[in-house]
Amino acid sequence: MYIYILLFILPSIGLYWCKDKHKIVCVNTINECSSMHQWSIKGSYISLSENDINLIIKCAKETELVVGLPNGMNVTIKFDTDSKMIKVDDLMQKTGTNNTNNCNVTNCKLCSFGNSSSCIECNDRYYYSNISKTCERCSNPKCKRCDSDPSICSSYLNGYHVGGTLKRETCSANCKICNSYEICTYCYPNFYLDNGKCLSCQFCSSCNSYDGCTECWIGYYKDNKGCSLCDVNCLICLQNGCTLCSNTYYVEGKRCGPCTPNCIKCSGPAYNQCESCVANYFIKDGTCKQCDLNCVDKKCVNNTGCTECKEKYYVNDNMCSLCHTSCATCSGSNANNCLTCASGTYRNGFYCSVCDTRCTNHCDVVNGCTLCPDGFFIENKRCSQCNGNCKTCSSQSINCLSCNQEYYLQNAKCLKCSSFCSVNKCDPINGCTECKNGYYKNNMTCFECHEKCLTCDNGSSSGCLSCTDKVSYLVGRQCILCDTNCALNKCLNTTGCTQCNQHYFVNNKICSLCHETCLTCSNNLSNGCLTCEKGKYFDENRCVLCDENCENNTCDAVNGCQKCILGYFPDEKRCSQCDTIPNCLTCSQTNKNQCTSCKDTFIVVDNLCECPSHLYQNTSSTCDECYKNKTNCKLCRNIINFGIRCEECFPPFVTVNGNCIKCGINTTFIGNKCVNNTENCEIQNGQNECLKCQNEFYLQNKMCKPFEHKELCKTNTKITCEDCGNGITTTGNCEESICKYYYKNKTSTKCIQCNKHSNVNLNGICEENNKDYLYDNNVIFKCKEDQYLDNNNLCHECQDETSGVKCKMVNSKIHGLQCGGLFVINVKENKCFINHKCGSIDGNDCVSCVSKTESINENTCKNCVVEKCSFCQNDKCIVCVEEYLLTTTNECKTKEYFSCQKSHLNKCLKCEISFMRVDEIIVEAEYCEVIGNNIKYAMKTFPTKTMIVFECNEGFVLTNGSCKATNQLKRDENASDGCNIKTTKGCITCFNGYYRSDGTCHKCEKWLYN
Repeated sequence: MYIYILLFILPSIGLYWCKDKHKIVCVNTINECSSMHQWSIKGSYISLSENDINLIIKCAKETELVVGLPNGMNVTIKFDTDSKMIKVDDLMQKTGTNNTNNCNVTNCKLCSFGNSSSCIECNDRYYYSNISKTCERCSNPKCKRCDSDPSICSSYLNGYHVGGTLKRETCSANCKICNSYEICTYCYPNFYLDNGKCLSCQFCSSCNSYDGCTECWIGYYKDNKGCSLCDVNCLICLQNGCTLCSNTYYVEGKRCGPCTPNCIKCSGPAYNQCESCVANYFIKDGTCKQCDLNCVDKKCVNNTGCTECKEKYYVNDNMCSLCHTSCATCSGSNANNCLTCASGTYRNGFYCSVCDTRCTNHCDVVNGCTLCPDGFFIENKRCSQCNGNCKTCSSQSINCLSCNQEYYLQNAKCLKCSSFCSVNKCDPINGCTECKNGYYKNNMTCFECHEKCLTCDNGSSSGCLSCTDKVSYLVGRQCILCDTNCALNKCLNTTGCTQCNQHYFVNNKICSLCHETCLTCSNNLSNGCLTCEKGKYFDENRCVLCDENCENNTCDAVNGCQKCILGYFPDEKRCSQCDTIPNCLTCSQTNKNQCTSCKDTFIVVDNLCECPSHLYQNTSSTCDECYKNKTNCKLCRNIINFGIRCEECFPPFVTVNGNCIKCGINTTFIGNKCVNNTENCEIQNGQNECLKCQNEFYLQNKMCKPFEHKELCKTNTKITCEDCGNGITTTGNCEESICKYYYKNKTSTKCIQCNKHSNVNLNGICEENNKDYLYDNNVIFKCKEDQYLDNNNLCHECQDETSGVKCKMVNSKIHGLQCGGLFVINVKENKCFINHKCGSIDGNDCVSCVSKTESINENTCKNCVVEKCSFCQNDKCIVCVEEYLLTTTNECKTKEYFSCQKSHLNKCLKCEISFMRVDEIIVEAEYCEVIGNNIKYAMKTFPTKTMIVFECNEGFVLTNGSCKATNQLKRDENASDGCNIKTTKGCITCFNGYYRSDGTCHKCEKWLYN
């Protein structure tokens, strides 16, 4: 039970309640509690004990508090800004035991203490009637209180006010109490008053109706009664606004204002209020001035400007001014204000003078020239020229220290070297160190040698050190002239003649005559020849006449004959006859042992005569066929003693160790080698074309497949199943299947195992039904909720006149009706009923029966009226029982009625003798058709209506798709079809060169036998 003390309603979330010795008070923060407080709690609920009965609860804020009293009751107290004091003892008396849940007055909020029939206060919108002693409802719906007159409001519901005519009018948005629509006096929580309107307390952590936001979120400040976002450039933002801004901004009121450009800290927006500047700027009269570009980096001080300038500049009134061009550093702009000199100048008193051009790279800014070029010396910080041919000299120009090239120093003077001194051999100190050829050195100069000497150590003929090559050679200390028969340029200074002219040889530095047969030689003997004259060739150090069978001008002096006359070939420098090569007829005139044509059957192989690859050499001069030596050998080669080794065999034989063998079991000759047959094939023709399968397999499309239902086959061969226990298929395999549906066209019937709500597409494949209606086996059984199924198996929208949610067409008339979940519709009597025979119901329609032998007719499951029918719909038979077939008059007849020997569902699998199966959709129920021409079993295919014969009557054989008598067959043997043995079921054995497929013989590839 709650005791409501009507003040103003505001939650106390965020307030603290502090308890000291005698009272409990509300505060905004815990720091406002007295120093003597015993406890404090934050929120809108406090719990009191029996020791707290004498306490006073005091608050002057718009809030509410729930107090848990010692008697177990909860009391909600509502406060406003007027300070109110509530005694806990009074609350205990008002919530005594007699008041708890025992107030017998209807709509009474509070009864008198101890009297449950006496109401003190009624609920809102009710007043206490002294006449009826009950709480009656105010007649004016605007009233929160109406006191004694039910039509006059003493207070109004929140959000309304008293209008000029005492009629209720709505307050403005978010206003709780108002005097008029325009003037609000109190707002709802989270809104505050502003000129009579209620504005949202956005971004507030504490807010009331009168003061607005008293505390803002972090990052916001108090702005009038609301909260505004702190400036992005504010570093410290408190409740009253910004107190510290970032660089380049200053505090302006509660926000941050920008300083002038280039000012990093300022006291205001004016140009003269800057306190510090950004880098490369300094303050002057409160304004930021840019530092001089020629000021040294980091030498521009914020308060004084530039304190140090770059080279060639000096500080002038906080800026940098240019020095005189000769100065590196200076104290002023004049030429005599230089402190240090620029590069290329040197200190000369108070000025800087330009360095001597002859010592530019060695000019010191203080001492001038420190190094002069050759031919100059330092004099008064500049370079002065030396005397004569001096390279370097002392302070006096006539005192040479070193000489120029081609001069040498003697007594402080430079003398020129001899003109006969070798190049670069004139030493600047020792004079000439080496003379040219034909001259010798003596006391720093050169003198001429004797005329025969190239080099010498004195001027006499016996003072030679070397002689002139190609002219003379040195013997002792004298130069001797070379032999006249010495080869050109082959007489050397030290060795004499090293090579003589033709017909001469070197003999102790001179030339001697060779033997008369030699062109060149090593001695004067006949076997001392080195090379020969034309018409002779060199052989074991002798010169021999060329062969008479050698062609003119083709005999080489070293290699002998290079080309022989016709019928001869070069052989060891001479010519040999072609017939010396075995079985050779003609040969090459330029190459040894290279035959160009052979005798008899021999052919040229690698320049020699050999038998062709299909022959072998059986004697030294004859060839014979390979297969005469090795059976079935096509190509071969000779081995020792006229033996042979087979290289290639006639198909279908392959070579093994030089012999020809046939491919083994389960292998086939393909591409000159034996290849394993395809899986389960015993005899094969070419790649992937099986002719005969292994046991337990049958032939289909030239491949071997296992009998899936071997137990159903009565008679089978390695090619096909001859007879099935339950019929035979065109594939030669026996099949058995129980089907949900059949997909039939004119040439085939497919068994379909579709699930419910699936259909057969054009390819005979089940696919999910994506329609909203029941659509199975390509037949609509039920339409949508608001549709009906017509007589043409099409869905239509229900007619408006049915007035039913559902409708259905019966006997070309539309009926409208809707039944309960387990009921089905009887459209004839237009009522709902329960069908116990129905297996499943969909939308008040029976869609399947419990018994498979019953069919649905007008939502009722009934036995099929057609005898021997296993499945029917609407009294129409779909499938007959086993051993029966369906007629076009909706009857089930025995299979014998149709001359059928074996049947399954709606299909005859095997007809009686002299009848053939009609493999098409049943039009006139002609399952079997009479056949003649001595045919026992056959089948007709559609749409081509081609007859396929399987077996003939006795005395006839199956050949080329027709049955012929055996005596007639003999007359046709001249036009043989390749068959060796024919039976009533076709050919079972073919002649060599043919293979069997589908009961007929086909010609093998040219290499395939047997």
